[in-house]
Amino acid sequence: MSGCPGRDPAAAPEGCGLPTPRPSLDRALVPEELRLDGTDILIAEKHSDGVNAALGAPWGVQEALGRYRKAVRAAGFEIVTEDNEGFEAEIYLRRKKVLGFVQIRRSVCDDVSIVYFRTARPER
Repeated sequence: MSGCPGRDPAAAPEGCGLPTPRPSLDRALVPEELRLDGTDILIAEKHSDGVNAALGAPWGVQEALGRYRKAVRAAGFEIVTEDNEGFEAEIYLRRKKVLGFVQIRRSVCDDVSIVYFRTARPER
């Protein structure tokens, strides 16, 4: 059951409490393997030590978690650990000297999540 009555499931998750996509996003900052069909990139920023991104995903937390487990491996990351509390979940990652995470949080709609992706190089 959708948490947003009357919302077209194929449409952008408006009304679900997700941020509005920022203008002139650099989509290339998000690895292609993490740009899953149906997701919308909302934020993509490069920082001196890595990348911050947020994506709107048309799935609940559990379905998004399963999809992102596969996606991070396809992007060449090793899953270091995972935490799943039901209403949110985190996957902690490593690829060579880059550390990161994918955090999935439920929105106000049962069938829409926000997915945060962060990478960073640890200080030497």
